[in-house]
Amino acid sequence: LLDNLTHGELNRNGIDVARNFAREGYGIVHFSARTISPEVLFRFLHVRVLLNVIAESIEIGLKPYVMRVVDGKGRLASEIKGSIDGLLWDLWNSDSLFGATAKDAFFVKLESSFVELEQGIIRVQVYVKPVPIAERIDVTLFRVPLGFDFKTGEVKIGDAELRAAA
Repeated sequence: LLDNLTHGELNRNGIDVARNFAREGYGIVHFSARTISPEVLFRFLHVRVLLNVIAESIEIGLKPYVMRVVDGKGRLASEIKGSIDGLLWDLWNSDSLFGATAKDAFFVKLESSFVELEQGIIRVQVYVKPVPIAERIDVTLFRVPLGFDFKTGEVKIGDAELRAAA
């Protein structure tokens, strides 16, 4: 089991470790937020799991639209987009996607050429922003003079300081 210093160095190098937090009441905890993927966008386990869930849900959710006619009025495209938007909105609403609004968290785009439509292909692009994880919390502690004003950032010298300086 490791100390904070060694763990910090291993963490910066992307290595998951076991830590003993028995004194804090947690016992042995295995920090394992990372995958072994070299792709930085899939570094964390929760992102990989979320994207797998989204991919599988979309595949299952779009099955009813296969073998339907493309009407040329955008109805099928609208239904497909609405289905995916609904799934992603639920994920955003449950805090699995990052953004102040749903528009900040995901985007669904249908874009097929006439050639692709003639071949029976509807192209859907799905963009998502998975929430980040707080893997490490860096804290900086500042000691400020007694006369320090937190609102202005200025040091005000009072009578006691002036007497001590004289």
